[in-house]
Amino acid sequence: MTQKAFSDFNQVIDWIDYHAATKPDARAMVDLASQRVFTYGDMHERVARAAGMLKDHGVEPGDRVAVLCLNTTDVMELIFACWRVGAVCLALNFRLTPPELIYILNDSEASLVLVDEPFAGVAKAAVDACPSVRHWVHTTGIGKDSDYESGLAKATPIYDFHPQTYSDQALLMYSSGTTGHPKGVIITHGMIEFTNAGAMRVGDARPDRVSLNNMPLFHIGGLGVTALPSLWIGGCCVIMRIFDVDATMKAIDDPDLDIAVLF
Repeated sequence: MTQKAFSDFNQVIDWIDYHAATKPDARAMVDLASQRVFTYGDMHERVARAAGMLKDHGVEPGDRVAVLCLNTTDVMELIFACWRVGAVCLALNFRLTPPELIYILNDSEASLVLVDEPFAGVAKAAVDACPSVRHWVHTTGIGKDSDYESGLAKATPIYDFHPQTYSDQALLMYSSGTTGHPKGVIITHGMIEFTNAGAMRVGDARPDRVSLNNMPLFHIGGLGVTALPSLWIGGCCVIMRIFDVDATMKAIDDPDLDIAVLF
């Protein structure tokens, strides 16, 4: 393989842009809490606007953008928006206390945090203790009026993907810190690509498959094993706000959702 051919292979592509071009009317995400349904065409536009919003807030390539949210399609949009501008998405465990979150935000030098409505109080407690965070963007997580939705509405969409290779960082997740402070775990685009390829062997994954995402999206099981592989292959993610046994059984039994994959 020539150096140029390897370089071409090593380039990260924008999955949402690709699926929007090839299957724009196919379902990409279903948000159970709000009953919102997004096609790949819809998702492409919202990711473009989320990327524009990040630019409006001064986010640059390599910056860390954190999410403190229950499961919501907003999280998935922001992850792909980060990648579109070359930023790194930091998934925060919403079960942590303010001091624990403050440590992670300061250690990672996060520049922006997307805050879900249930965690507004936690964010307020952390504002003065996190000097690197320039913007706290609030969302309801279910599409109602918020900083996030108004930011998308005002933003100039960004459709171009910032050039990145498999060696570039895509995500930052922190360890549990059971014997000391949590450690930041770097996840590259290449790691995600090959995890996706491996996940295709599980659950008979195909582009027409629908996955139920009821594990926390801050967790590698919920995000890296279920949600991202589904979107990588062009399938549909059904996103549950937080795990609930009865709601899970109801979702699996719903023929309109047609769920076939569950972690």
